[in-house]
Amino acid sequence: MVRALRVARLVGLFALVVILTSGCAGENKSGLPRYKAHGKLLVKGKPLEGVQVVLFSTDAAREKENEANHIARPSGLTDAEGNFTLGISGDDKGAPAGEYKVVLTYHAQRGMGNTHTGSKLGSAITSQYGNPKTTPFQVKIGEGPDNELPTIKVP
Repeated sequence: MVRALRVARLVGLFALVVILTSGCAGENKSGLPRYKAHGKLLVKGKPLEGVQVVLFSTDAAREKENEANHIARPSGLTDAEGNFTLGISGDDKGAPAGEYKVVLTYHAQRGMGNTHTGSKLGSAITSQYGNPKTTPFQVKIGEGPDNELPTIKVP
């Protein structure tokens, strides 16, 4: 059981690395203006720290261009209250305007409060949410100065 859990964590970590590096070029090479955006994620009605939130454009042409040119995807990491701010390559400058599928991954980290509760909640972040083709979550980034995204609620 412990070995299976370790293998599952390694597979999950590998998936996170693939997601993060699939578009990692270190900068916003798209040339598109970015707009500040932030949101909140709740799992079973509770906040969960350490969930990686990554946006994949629903515009097939833009997504294809992002892949071809290794353009980093907007992403953020939830804090203890479930809040996240979107940016590219670790900044908090937002995302280009458009509609996006929201991909979620979670990996329990040591020293993050109550890890027992976190791991229980984290188990709700299934592979369905880690794939842009199967995730049910979608958001729209507008051209305004500050986009407050609707709360993402994982059942």
